[in-house]
Amino acid sequence: MTRVTIKGGKTYEGFADEPYLSDKGKCLTLIWYDIDYGTLGLRSGKVTTIFIPLDIIIGIESILHSNPRWGHPPINEFIFSSELRSKLMELHEKYMQSERKK
Repeated sequence: MTRVTIKGGKTYEGFADEPYLSDKGKCLTLIWYDIDYGTLGLRSGKVTTIFIPLDIIIGIESILHSNPRWGHPPINEFIFSSELRSKLMELHEKYMQSERKK
């Protein structure tokens, strides 16, 4: 999981992907997965890709032992494993509440 800070202080979080090289410049790419927070699994194989030009990046932070590589469900947030369980329960409860309203 990676968090990128750009000029102006805005941050983007996602799973780092291969660098993207084009005629418009070099970019760092982050991916968001299509996650079902009710089952804490993937809803589909679709992803959203975020392209961030290298010349506007002022900081990059990465969690080396992040989910799902270490047996945790995927979530599209920059979160350490010590906080993961409570965050997963929060997301699951929010999902269950929205399902009850349907």
